[in-house]
Amino acid sequence: MKAEKRDTGQLLTVIVGSAMLVGCMVGPKYHRPTVQTPNSFRDLADNPQLQAQTTSYADLPWWQVFQDPKLQELIRTALKQNYDLQLATETLRSSWISSAACAAPTKQPAPSS
Repeated sequence: MKAEKRDTGQLLTVIVGSAMLVGCMVGPKYHRPTVQTPNSFRDLADNPQLQAQTTSYADLPWWQVFQDPKLQELIRTALKQNYDLQLATETLRSSWISSAACAAPTKQPAPSS
């Protein structure tokens, strides 16, 4: 009985081991494909015509995309009366002030020996 369990265990070990070895085989030697890369890339700062071609609606101020004065007035009113946005702006402003105060050098006298 013990010999059968040992033989079954050895057989299972051989099967799992060979499955792992076969699973790790990649196949024929891998060859990296050739990729044609350009020698230089376009620089948008030098060519204003290319800048005009590459602008998108995402680059425009979002409230000016639609040329509707009523819509723009509604947007201005919403921004003016958005108290959550005002609170967030004030929180950011106060955190900038406190971080600037922490970063400022202190005017304490140097320790004397």
